[in-house]
Amino acid sequence: MSAGQERLWWLRQLDSSHDQYHISCGWRFPAEASREALLAALDALVRRHEILRTKFLMSPDGAVSQEIVDHVEIPLVWAGRDWQEAVEQAAVRPFDLARPPLFRAVAAELVDGPGLLVTMHHIITDRWSMDVFARDLFELYEAALKARTPRLPRLAVQYGDYARWQRDFLTDDLLRSQLNYWTEALAGCEPLELPLDRPRPTAIDAIGETVVLELPREATAAMTALAWRTRASPAMVVTAAFVATLRAFCGQSDVVIGAIVSDRTHPDLRDLIGFFINTMILRVDLTTTELTFREAITRTRDAWMAADAHQDARLEQIVGALNAGSEAHRNPIFDVVVNHAGDREDLAEDPDAPMWWEPDLPVTARFDLSLTTRIVEGRLRATFVYPTALFNRATIATLADRYIRTLEQGVATPDAPMRDFDLLTRADRTLLRRGNDRTPASGTTVVERLQTRAARTPDAPAVVGHGGPLSYGQLNERANRLARHLLTLGAGPEQVVGVCLERTVERFVVLLALAKCGAAYLPVDPDFPADRIRLLMSDAAAVLMIVGSPLLARLPSMETPVVTIGDGSPDLTGYATGNLPALPAPDSLAYLISTSGSTGNPKSVAISHRALSRLVEGAPHYLEVGPGSVFLQTGPLTFDVAVLEWAPLAHGGRVVIAETGSLLDGLRDVLCEHQVTTLKLVSPQLDILVEQDPHILSGLRQLVVGGDVVNPRSFALVDGLLPGCRVVASYGPTECTVLATVFEGEPWSGRVPIGRPIPHTSAYLLDEDLQPVSVGMRGEIFLAGDGLARGYHSRPGLTAASFLPDPFGPPGSRMYRTGDLGRYLPNGAIDFLGRTDHQVKIRGFRIETSEVEHALLRHPDITAAAVVRATLATGPALVAYIVAARSVDVGALRDMLRETLPAYLRPDHFVTIPRFPLTANNKLDRAALPPVTTATTRAGVDLPPATGLEARVVAAWSAALGRPLSASDDFFDQGGHSLMVPRATATVRRELGREVPLQLMLEHRTPASYAAAILRESLPDLSAASREDRLVQRTWRGEKLAGCRRVDLFISTENPLRKNADLPLLIVLDGSEFVEIMRLPAILDRLSRQDRIPTTAAIFLSPSEWPTRRGELLDDGIVDALADELIPYLRTWLGNRPVGRAVAVGASLGAVTAIRSALRRPDRFHGAVALSGPVSEHRLGPARPGRSRGGSRFFLSASREEKDIILDDGLSLVEATERTADELAADGHVVRSAIGEGGHTYAAWESMLPDAIRWSLGDRP
Repeated sequence: MSAGQERLWWLRQLDSSHDQYHISCGWRFPAEASREALLAALDALVRRHEILRTKFLMSPDGAVSQEIVDHVEIPLVWAGRDWQEAVEQAAVRPFDLARPPLFRAVAAELVDGPGLLVTMHHIITDRWSMDVFARDLFELYEAALKARTPRLPRLAVQYGDYARWQRDFLTDDLLRSQLNYWTEALAGCEPLELPLDRPRPTAIDAIGETVVLELPREATAAMTALAWRTRASPAMVVTAAFVATLRAFCGQSDVVIGAIVSDRTHPDLRDLIGFFINTMILRVDLTTTELTFREAITRTRDAWMAADAHQDARLEQIVGALNAGSEAHRNPIFDVVVNHAGDREDLAEDPDAPMWWEPDLPVTARFDLSLTTRIVEGRLRATFVYPTALFNRATIATLADRYIRTLEQGVATPDAPMRDFDLLTRADRTLLRRGNDRTPASGTTVVERLQTRAARTPDAPAVVGHGGPLSYGQLNERANRLARHLLTLGAGPEQVVGVCLERTVERFVVLLALAKCGAAYLPVDPDFPADRIRLLMSDAAAVLMIVGSPLLARLPSMETPVVTIGDGSPDLTGYATGNLPALPAPDSLAYLISTSGSTGNPKSVAISHRALSRLVEGAPHYLEVGPGSVFLQTGPLTFDVAVLEWAPLAHGGRVVIAETGSLLDGLRDVLCEHQVTTLKLVSPQLDILVEQDPHILSGLRQLVVGGDVVNPRSFALVDGLLPGCRVVASYGPTECTVLATVFEGEPWSGRVPIGRPIPHTSAYLLDEDLQPVSVGMRGEIFLAGDGLARGYHSRPGLTAASFLPDPFGPPGSRMYRTGDLGRYLPNGAIDFLGRTDHQVKIRGFRIETSEVEHALLRHPDITAAAVVRATLATGPALVAYIVAARSVDVGALRDMLRETLPAYLRPDHFVTIPRFPLTANNKLDRAALPPVTTATTRAGVDLPPATGLEARVVAAWSAALGRPLSASDDFFDQGGHSLMVPRATATVRRELGREVPLQLMLEHRTPASYAAAILRESLPDLSAASREDRLVQRTWRGEKLAGCRRVDLFISTENPLRKNADLPLLIVLDGSEFVEIMRLPAILDRLSRQDRIPTTAAIFLSPSEWPTRRGELLDDGIVDALADELIPYLRTWLGNRPVGRAVAVGASLGAVTAIRSALRRPDRFHGAVALSGPVSEHRLGPARPGRSRGGSRFFLSASREEKDIILDDGLSLVEATERTADELAADGHVVRSAIGEGGHTYAAWESMLPDAIRWSLGDRP
């Protein structure tokens, strides 16, 4: 076998149900077809070409070889007029490579005469071979019709000779030399990232479609002439245009594609049928500012010639040498191929020879994109094949149109810069022109708007929440007084004042007062590290710090004067309440917002009043902020989304100020209490609400989601669930004053677009030459309009690099380079595609990874650091890769970072590696960094859970985190973050059946401490005056049960008993859970007080250690230990008070032990309560014969949700409960079986206990 055949054979073995490697061709006969002549021609053709009767086998030693057989049956089907199904089946039905012939033919009666379709497996043919097949077949057919000798050239060799020659030629030394070349040539290359319309599927889906365009005759002739002038072939010219198109479409100048070429290097191979093609790797670097089409041809030609000189190393061998191809469902090295087939020659010189027939057949897409070019009747025909699982037709049609335009203009003006080519269609220009709003905003400041509103409706509510409400008139008057006070302290135009405020209505008084006196505010988070706060204040040259009185103690000492707000301070009684005479100028500074900085320190974005006015003025076009609206956003003041609160205040709406935080704890109550109509969330918060209960949002009129990539599933779900609510996705960097674009509608092909620009805003998608891109093409997002920031405060160089002259706007206007990538959709909306640099966004926070890397490198033992955004099963995470001179204590490293970085900048995971992988240019190869695994992110000793509650907390937290934790692991040090807290807490709440505060997880960060805190907060008060000393705890050691263990004794409220009656007794397994979580003592006390049960003694037995619990409960000796040791111990404890036989109580595995106790020791137990036990998995009956049968009482229960729990014997837990109940009843026992609600949880068991205990002890009326 040749190397190429071996690759196709292995690909066939990987998926025997589907085969992508078929080639079909069809021909029309000029007259009636002779069945006998056609069969004779096919038979002669098979005898002429050995490859047509070859099979492929694997020997016992694993080697694969081809074997030629002497005779094969000719697979010819005469389909007649109903030929479509036969043709389709012939084209797609898989071949068995061990059973020749590996071709099939279908004869059809077409409207204009007979036709023949032949489908062959690629392992025995290629496109050239199909022409040879047709030429030979119809010459043999003519010879058979006319009974003459065929006029065909003698074949000097067969395909097997070529395969042997290929393997003999490629010596080890030659192969080593060629692979060395490819290893160097491809070092550091990255695959093309085509802008997909849909996520790549997990299973191979090769269903394809085609887009076909043609180059005009004149341009085709010019292309051929240009090829000769540039000492290139036509294949190189069409490939150069394709590479240039891909460069523009993907935004990548280093382009790697495959080129399919013929390997018929010897004249004797020209007349053979066989698999003679090779796929060369072309790496063409088009990085230059003045690229011409001639230069593109030259670079493509040089890459082609170099690849051709080293094509003896087959693609399969190169892939192996590079260790490529590890990404599932992608082709190794490249996903895009080009194949120039040249001129298609006539089948024969005879005018009566057949014509080509191209029936409509299913299209197979073997690559993400393939281009086949062929000159047909003087025109270059370009056929693009693409998988429908990845692309919409419109996307490929746009790419194909750009390709033809590039080629046409390139051959016409080969020496003109390609950035000057006119590649936009009229539809492109219309779409792009309509999408932007270049009208200027009025410049009316928020101060003017609020003062107007206060004068018009002074009694209308403006702000409600803690410390409020405040009407518009009250807000304005209090702000006027405070502004006058601040002016005396140095606040004024272009002066910066730090603010550190609680979420109270006072916040708006402060911010409005600062705006009135012309000063700008800089929000500061009290949880920021002290050095960072000092740096921010110093960098901004802040003249004051205004701080809420409860936060004062949390701020570090500073030289900046501090003004405390709250508790009657400051005293403003002497200041006038009227408006100040001066207003802030539109271009004066309104506020600073600090963001992560690439130099290792934060930078502050400077926003003017004009930019803020642009946001507020246009808001009613896309936000519900007018009179009657109630607005709530959940971000902190340091998050620029808080600026959006000015919009409802400027238009007569009402703002709610509430402490929901990122966890959204209590959001339902806030929305209901204040009847919120418009809610702004960060997209991860929406995911939390969808997971918990999206009906929380049912009263909204508008939901705005942004700050990060919006989850399309969550977006679509709430959009469908809230029919009366407008669901809007928003996008906007801080440098464009909060918002730049918004989107309403359905997700587009698995993503939520960022939409269209808001009023007074323009958005451009530009290529690297700052030229507009066509619809569907990848480009960098640039923003323009009145919303742009001044720049970066005191960073002129950084400002100049990011804020550029706007070539599409009026003179003097600027545009902001976002670093974000996007593309235009056919409807004009913008689709977000990622970043051009290493800036990342996680949970709504913008992070410059270099700032985190600088902080890591301050550790004395860390020699190199790289920080990346990783998408894990639990969502996006910040991962730090470090190279260290010696072992680094991760806990100590986290402590060090807490001193300098705020929480959102601290990595979720740390991975230590011996060295960083590098590209050929000695740059960090981020794609080669190892994946994050449990082993690389965990450190320390695994401590098992000590109680059942701890075990369930460990399970809940591990599920939220996506990997196992121990009871002593700090959730947040192991990669957890605040947005995971609701998910983990919700699981615990379901288990317990009651509320658990979200804040509890932030305060108790390990499963052990969290479980202990839950018990402290939820343990029933059993030591109140009326029940004092009735819950007694001891330590007990038995002889048959290893280790000391906790036992609790509880006696319910005294009730009159029958004379001389024994005290009923409960033996409760997993006792601590029944005491502390399920509250069985309280249940017993309540039932006794209600006279539903007699006075009852319950002893609660806990396992000595939780890890040994399973083995202990299932040990055959535990029943005798309970009967012969624990019950006598209890009698002694009770002072020899008469006690009856016991009822054993257990849940889950404890249920198995409870039933065993009653069945095996009826002398000590007269019944059992078994909750949700896997009772059919274990032997329950007597351990030895002779025990009595019948007469015991059994209460068995499960919940409906447990039908999904399948036991080892194949039964669901519900089925096991019901079957066991039937078997016990058949043995003469008194049995009650109950099916409840709630799943396999403490809450379900707790709800079942009152009925179970009452029935087991003999229910009283």
